[in-house]
Amino acid sequence: MPEQILLCVPGPWADAVELGRAIASTAFGYELAGGLLVKTETRQAFPTQLQGPDPKLVGLFQSGGQGRMPKEALDEIGAHRTVLYVLCDGRSPEHAKAMLDVGRALVAAGGLGVKVETSGKALSAAAWERCAPGGPGDLYWAFVVLVGQVQGMHISCGMHHFNLPDVAVPGDVHQYEAADLMDRFNLYRMTQNPPLRSGATFSLNDDAPKYLLRLVESAFPANDPFHNPHGEWHLAHA
Repeated sequence: MPEQILLCVPGPWADAVELGRAIASTAFGYELAGGLLVKTETRQAFPTQLQGPDPKLVGLFQSGGQGRMPKEALDEIGAHRTVLYVLCDGRSPEHAKAMLDVGRALVAAGGLGVKVETSGKALSAAAWERCAPGGPGDLYWAFVVLVGQVQGMHISCGMHHFNLPDVAVPGDVHQYEAADLMDRFNLYRMTQNPPLRSGATFSLNDDAPKYLLRLVESAFPANDPFHNPHGEWHLAHA
């Protein structure tokens, strides 16, 4: 798959004309022109596609939100009239920050939520807005999802947006402990960029369990938008 970031934003807009007016009315400085969402100050352009309503969208947001989507937000998404897809060519923390801003602009224009098609993560409009500062934790919360029991492992999906491998934890680790371990391991790499290697060990602290690191291929096939070309770190019991 090409190295891209793809966002899905359901909205109340009847058509592209109404969408364009709504975008122009925000203070984020974007315009919709010829199928491109353009940041007027920098002229950075993002290809878009506006489609009709999708009856599967509520279920996808519910699963991508992992039980955190408020019922009111899901009800609003269920009443959407159109769905906008926005594409960014390239992946890096800078590209992710640009798409965070794009999502905020679309939420300000009436977007009902944001789903990251290249990881499956879904947030309500209010939750996406809370990621506004754009720090490592904000980007992580917006773009990375944790998935249980893929090939017998708990795994993260979405670290490829930052050109980093994902992480996988043995399935026998309790899901809450696994989630804490994966979150802290991923954020450690995003903030510290440590020199990791296969065969080394990792633990959260001196008293925590130790894990043996091994870099392997992504659990998702190469033609899957969730595929991480940088692979994933397997944390095995040491």
